Amino acid sequence: MRIISIIFLMFFAVPSFSQQKEQGKGAEITTQKQGLSVEEMLKYRYYYLEYARHEEAREYAEAYELLRHCLQVNPQAAEAHFSISAYETILGHDSVAISHLETAVSLEPWNDDFLEGLAEQYFYIATKENNKRDEKYLKLSAEVYETLSTTYPDRTEYLQALVQIYGNTRDYAKMLDVLNRIEIQEGQNEDLTLTKMQVYSAMGDEQGAYDELQRLMKNNPNDLNYRVMTGNWLLSVGRKDEAYKEYVAVLEEEPENALAQMSLMDYYRSIGKTDDADSLMYAILENPRTEADTRITLMRQVVQDSELTGGDSLRVLNIFNRVLSLPQRTSEMAEMKVAYLAEKKMSEDSIKVALRQVLEITPENTQARLTLIDMLWRDSVSEEVIKECEEAIAYNPEEAALYYYLGLAHYFVEDNNGALEAFRRGTEHFDEETPIVIKSNTYMLMGDLLHGMNRPKEAYEAYDSCLVFSPDKVECLNNYAYYLSEEGIDLKKAEQMSLKTIKAEPENYTYLDTYAWILYKQQRYEEARIYIDQAVRADMDSISAVFYDHAGDIYIKLGLRDEATEFWQKALDDDIENAAEIRKKITKARKKK
Repeated sequence: MRIISIIFLMFFAVPSFSQQKEQGKGAEITTQKQGLSVEEMLKYRYYYLEYARHEEAREYAEAYELLRHCLQVNPQAAEAHFSISAYETILGHDSVAISHLETAVSLEPWNDDFLEGLAEQYFYIATKENNKRDEKYLKLSAEVYETLSTTYPDRTEYLQALVQIYGNTRDYAKMLDVLNRIEIQEGQNEDLTLTKMQVYSAMGDEQGAYDELQRLMKNNPNDLNYRVMTGNWLLSVGRKDEAYKEYVAVLEEEPENALAQMSLMDYYRSIGKTDDADSLMYAILENPRTEADTRITLMRQVVQDSELTGGDSLRVLNIFNRVLSLPQRTSEMAEMKVAYLAEKKMSEDSIKVALRQVLEITPENTQARLTLIDMLWRDSVSEEVIKECEEAIAYNPEEAALYYYLGLAHYFVEDNNGALEAFRRGTEHFDEETPIVIKSNTYMLMGDLLHGMNRPKEAYEAYDSCLVFSPDKVECLNNYAYYLSEEGIDLKKAEQMSLKTIKAEPENYTYLDTYAWILYKQQRYEEARIYIDQAVRADMDSISAVFYDHAGDIYIKLGLRDEATEFWQKALDDDIENAAEIRKKITKARKKK
């Protein structure tokens, strides 16, 4: 029961009783004239209504069992057979589902919902395996849909289903017949014509396909696109001279018809007149009246053709440059050039130039601006990066990420006040769309800056905000814990945070030193020694004088004066700022010997 419930909850919802009532006669509870006693009739009604209630509540296992009870009480209940078939399908009992549907139809052959459900089930079984087709069930499905389409000739969805079935069985004559019936109901249209042409082509009837297209063209004499379509079909079947006449006829009537121009360009390429094709291509691309979408489509074709013929990137870039020398209504062409340069792994300088061209056309383009900022960042953080960030913010003042990059830029050029202000402005624009990493990093850096400005209370508030978004951000945890230990406050909290960092990165000597120092502050000197030793051993070439100073302070508390003095001496070699204080500690230790 539990397995069935899970299956139905995940994959299927059977139409509720109230929904079934709206579907017509077939969903009514038909207990009269079925030879039921009053008691059986009441029992059946109870079970069916309970089924509907459980199904509505998505209690599918219970609903399924109640339908089975319904059929035990009344095996002639068509609506119960119909309802349970959906459950059997989901359970993989295809033949059982079919049997229930066939029974429902035999009991109520006039019920359109039952007939449609049976046709759909036949088709489902016939096509459920991608590489196989069950001809028997396809035929049965077609028979039911033919019955429905005869009864309801204006219901084209039944005819569409027949097109699909006959396509699966490759019965092209019947496909055409059904398509013609659809056309009677809906009238001729482009999609129908193209479908019929495909059928004729599959039958090897080239003339039939051509006649169909001609009929569409004659019925729409003012739509020149159909003449172009005719030309394209003629070109595709090798009737190039006839295709050329169609294109020329269209261009005589409408000289700047972009579809005809592009098709004529394809014609020239097909007969080897590449110079004529290129001239026409430039004419289309450089025509100010050419629609932007047409220009983009043609440029994509230029790129694709180039790749197919060896990838002459210089030729493609020349075409890009010629087009971009014209006034641009959108930046899409310039963006396409950026993408092409990146794909061809061109120099970063050329990509930067192309990005600036995008921004000249659409200065509010945040993505292009961020890409440029990222590239400038890789070169060096400078005033140029700050300028780009500020310009981007002027166009997109609500974009929190821009303030983050501006803050970082100020931070790296050591403008701490500028960095703090940029980060603060950024927090005002945080929302659900702002990436978590930007939120947490912003607050962490604000914490570092504020602590450096001797504003510890505000720093700790910023760190707390960072940890709300990223509770396991080890950089924040380490800095927060260390600063608390330096002040000698909240040492238990500091210990817990620091412990998280060394569990995450057990060989990080900075985190080991912080943890050792917090233990030292709690007068847990033996434990502190264990971790400071690990920190000192982790990377002898990289650790700072502070680590040696901490090691000396820890060792002296353990009475190990020689070792403490040795550590302080190493600290003295690198730490000029605190040299006087370290010398005092060395002198004091030596006097006690």
